[in-house]
Amino acid sequence: AGSIRGDFSMSRQLNLIHASDGEESAKKEKGLVFSDEEVVEWQSADECLFYSSEELGE
Repeated sequence: AGSIRGDFSMSRQLNLIHASDGEESAKKEKGLVFSDEEVVEWQSADECLFYSSEELGE
């Protein structure tokens, strides 16, 4: 097993998977694509079935 990009993409250049090399890069790159209003906190409705409230940070 390699990376998601390596295992599941058809092209090394054209794919939908992107991973930043660190948290600071991720923040910068996210800002290039999305405004603050476009980014929301989201929680799946079934997460409470799989994780405790402590694991979810509640």
